[in-house]
Amino acid sequence: MKSGIIAFAVLAVFAGLAVAGSFTAPISDVTIYGSNAAYVMRYGNAELGQGSNYLALENFSTSADIGTLDAFGNGVSVAEYKRYIEETRENRSRFLTVEELLNKSVGKSVTIITERGQESGKLVWYATGFVGLASNSGGSLLVYRIEDIRQLIAPAAEYEKSEEIKNVKNGLGVTLDAEKGGAAKIGLGYVDYGASWSAGYRVRLSSDSPSGILELSGFANVQNSMYEDWENASLRVVVGSPYMTRNYMPYRSYYLNNMKAQDAYEMVGAASPAPSAPDVGTSDLSNYYVYSLNRKVTLKNGESASVPLLNAKIAYVRENVWDTDMVAPQRVLKFNNTASAPLASGVASVYLGTEFLGQASAAFAGRGNPVEFAYASMPEFTVKKELSQETSVVGNARITAYLGNLTIKNGGSKEEEVVVREQMNYGDKVEFVSSDAPSSVKPGNVIEWRVKVPAGVEKKIAYEYRTIYYQQKYY
Repeated sequence: MKSGIIAFAVLAVFAGLAVAGSFTAPISDVTIYGSNAAYVMRYGNAELGQGSNYLALENFSTSADIGTLDAFGNGVSVAEYKRYIEETRENRSRFLTVEELLNKSVGKSVTIITERGQESGKLVWYATGFVGLASNSGGSLLVYRIEDIRQLIAPAAEYEKSEEIKNVKNGLGVTLDAEKGGAAKIGLGYVDYGASWSAGYRVRLSSDSPSGILELSGFANVQNSMYEDWENASLRVVVGSPYMTRNYMPYRSYYLNNMKAQDAYEMVGAASPAPSAPDVGTSDLSNYYVYSLNRKVTLKNGESASVPLLNAKIAYVRENVWDTDMVAPQRVLKFNNTASAPLASGVASVYLGTEFLGQASAAFAGRGNPVEFAYASMPEFTVKKELSQETSVVGNARITAYLGNLTIKNGGSKEEEVVVREQMNYGDKVEFVSSDAPSSVKPGNVIEWRVKVPAGVEKKIAYEYRTIYYQQKYY
């Protein structure tokens, strides 16, 4: 696909329909939401006639939702629009491939020259990578690998081939209503489902200590699949996923009404190498958080790029955590998000210096919220959970007592502390009863233990809790 510029060409002139001349409107702004949809804006200048002006948008994105199309400009609005497909055909000549030349020589006399000499005869057989020659000297079939042939002398009379090439252009016919004629700056905006982004993080630890300062870098992995190139476009990525329904965009008007406020966060400069710190502006938009790249982006159709979003140094602790629904404890980094922006959900890669330790699934975390990156399992530990239950009914209450036993065995070479977390079952009322090891109950009805397990030692924990359901009585 050639460019992110749409050329407006005149298709037809109808009675009472004015014609706007040549018009180009490059993609100027791309705002990508977490729902893998983008709002695209493009601008250009045109001479319009008063009333209706019919324009043809060539090479328009096939992933655009034309039901969201809107026009901007003093006294300009979209009256109607319709997709069209324009097909053209042309004949092109090209040289024959080696395989095609061989096919045309089958049944004719040829000479094959290899390292071992030369042989003449009739080319009687050809398959991928091989040729068969009926030798003039002995009448036998000789099979040669094409890669062994240094020279082939054949009486081929044709060296070129003519082919018909079909070109398909997807366009959009648009009728614009103009209150008055003359020069006008026109903007077009629409939703396009051909752009996406995902968050990625690099976490670097400087030491193997259980606590310290980590370096957190955030990136936006951006993919352009819009069938159009972005040439020096302003890029925003949004932490948040609005509802998206084809041919309907309930939040669009709110977004457009706030574009002036958004533009205040942009500081667009000349193209230059990426700075060491992310060149990004940040802002809040309704319930969404917006990263605005402060330099223009060029991204061709089908290309992807990783754009830096944030850098931060954050205090962390490293713990071994066994959530009892997991088959083994995990190594977990825990910290509060003290970066300047929320963290979108994505994938975090964890390093110790230059050594790769593992990857974690990162959940969304607002500013100041706790973060946990579980980046590796602990196969040296053997764990087991056993849970039994007894149910009784007292009045209108159905009471279920749960008796649990946990086993944790350290098969490693050093003592490790493990944070054990047991999610209690749900009920109208949940009560922790007892444990034979020190414990605490965390928000969300989670029992937590901190257990130090020496190398080669097995630890056991017994505990009890109960749930109560109140049964509704009907009279």
